[in-house]
Amino acid sequence: MVLCHSKNMEEKTILPVATQTTPSVINWNYKDIKDNLSQFLEKYENYVVQEQTLTDDKKTRAELNKISKNIDDFRKVVKVEISKPIKIFEDQCNELSEMVDDVSNKIDSKVKEFETIKKEEKRKEAQEIIKEICKNSELPEEYIKKIEFKENFTNLSITKKQISDDILLQIDTLKNEYKQFLENSEVIKIAIENANKDITTKLFADDYISQLSFRPVSEIVSIISSRVDTIKNEVKKESDVIIQKVEEPKKEEELLTVSLEITGTKTQFNGIKEFLTINKINYKRI
Repeated sequence: MVLCHSKNMEEKTILPVATQTTPSVINWNYKDIKDNLSQFLEKYENYVVQEQTLTDDKKTRAELNKISKNIDDFRKVVKVEISKPIKIFEDQCNELSEMVDDVSNKIDSKVKEFETIKKEEKRKEAQEIIKEICKNSELPEEYIKKIEFKENFTNLSITKKQISDDILLQIDTLKNEYKQFLENSEVIKIAIENANKDITTKLFADDYISQLSFRPVSEIVSIISSRVDTIKNEVKKESDVIIQKVEEPKKEEELLTVSLEITGTKTQFNGIKEFLTINKINYKRI
């Protein structure tokens, strides 16, 4: 081991250095075995199996397999022996790493604990900034709820000004959105007001303003117009049925005059008036 000075730490950093390594050298009768095997196997180069030699050929195959297995077993035994120093070396390195990791993990736990506390402080600070800005925004509550609390608001490096600038930018966007909503709402109110002049079954603006969250105002106005046409057609159908049931008085029939006191709403009176007009019944106020 050697000790080296680090610019990033006041302490001396311990760096492992291999002071001596000896490559593994295995002395064995490799050349002799190779020569013997070459001579032994040469006669089988272009060997042809025949019926009369089949039994001996199977024995030869078994003998060759046994030789191959002996070589492989020898390799495994020697490998285990020469690997022992490497195993010891690895265990020693792992032991040293564990010593360092144990201390590092403890520091890491404290760092994360500290950062969690600071992030929570930042979160509360950001929430106060948002609350203060929204107080003077003049936006309805449902629009204030749309303000996004971004994850980077809890970063230790972010400043109050950066948070404020982000929130103010979001509020400007929401103000434009709210302004457009009010303008579209007014368009719908006018459309409803005009529509109700021509029909007895009244429409309510709020039922259509609520659709602005998922429909453009032009489509809503078209829906209102279609609804008016539908109501008019329904009224016409009802009137046609009444006309079929009520015939005009024949010339020889005696006309009757009846005085009635009727109590009802303005809408109901309009309905009676419409009925009398459609059926050509004379009436007058008393």
